[in-house]
Amino acid sequence: MREKIQKMVERFPEHAESIRALGKSSARFQDLLSDFHRVEQRLESRRGADDPGSLDDLERRHRNLRQELVMLIQGYPLA
Repeated sequence: MREKIQKMVERFPEHAESIRALGKSSARFQDLLSDFHRVEQRLESRRGADDPGSLDDLERRHRNLRQELVMLIQGYPLA
């Protein structure tokens, strides 16, 4: 988990404190972060694949996870 948190800090250095705090205290944040990185790895491995439809689905999932993470980082509650 530490590696995933560090990657998120690198993406959003202005929110480093919030990211680290959420990484320690929020199971929801940890779950979203794990899902985000898993989808990101799948995207990277499938770039250039023959099935663009599945890539579109992964990209959409990646965007949605990123948006949820950003909302948590910025202090917005998720429904």
